[in-house]
Amino acid sequence: MRHRRAGLIALALLLSTATPTLAGTETFEEPIFSVFPDTSNHLVGFWNITRDAYCAWEAEGFAGPAPVTELVTGQFRVVSRGPVIARYAVTRNLELWPLDQDATLSGPCADTDESAVPFAIGTAHVAATDNDVFRSEDSGGAIRTHSFGESGEASVVDEAGNRHRYQWGFRALEYADGSFRSVERSTLTP
Repeated sequence: MRHRRAGLIALALLLSTATPTLAGTETFEEPIFSVFPDTSNHLVGFWNITRDAYCAWEAEGFAGPAPVTELVTGQFRVVSRGPVIARYAVTRNLELWPLDQDATLSGPCADTDESAVPFAIGTAHVAATDNDVFRSEDSGGAIRTHSFGESGEASVVDEAGNRHRYQWGFRALEYADGSFRSVERSTLTP
């Protein structure tokens, strides 16, 4: 089952509207976040955005900029062969909400609305890369594999005061022939 990755979609949308003007490396600062289901641990993660802020934004039809906790600073790098590589690695807040028993994976708000409080909260260091941000705009056709994804490592505390280590990752490959493959992983340890 392919999981939605709101943060990567938000990154792609934000970066698709900005075009680096110089060859080499440029810095960007954007409202990037990640919202993801973790069916292995029956959780939904909200990185750099709270569930309450995300759900209010969703209820307003995603009007205006994403209500992130903090802007994310990253880098564009334009390589000589033409692709624009984007990457960032920052530490921001993380909320882990219990996935509802009857969750249909229709959306993070509907799939967590049975809980009044998160399972755990804390901070997570997230690193994300996209090896060809503007691939869809290639006029000559895609000739290379497009790789993008993120990985995160968090220290969170549950309502009872217990510490947990939470790790997750997502990597997707889109091949020149249009085929697609993704790999996801997550672990939650006390």
